Amino acid sequence: MIAGFFSAVAGLLLSAQLSTVHPTQGNNYQLDCIAACILGGTSMLSGTGTVVNSALGAIGIAAMRNALNLIGVHPYVQNLLLGVLIILIVALNVILQKRRAVGQEPFNIRRAS
Repeated sequence: MIAGFFSAVAGLLLSAQLSTVHPTQGNNYQLDCIAACILGGTSMLSGTGTVVNSALGAIGIAAMRNALNLIGVHPYVQNLLLGVLIILIVALNVILQKRRAVGQEPFNIRRAS
């Protein structure tokens, strides 16, 4: 119920910013929301994560989008890069969770002696 309320508020703010209402005007934000949660550390397997980390992930995605816009990257390429980033983070998360389940250190770095 709370998520629905805040989604409605976000829709109202977006409509006010664009000065128009269209049923599909927020579709482009779905990938960004998923990427922000994943970048923030929310696990796709167990659903664990924090709101603060997801907010930091949203800031990271916004910064990435802004940087890509400033250097003139096409929006379709931006979505492609975001999709690749999601795949890499989920793959890394799965590998780390499997290593933790077995009892190994997530990053087994050996120092040369």
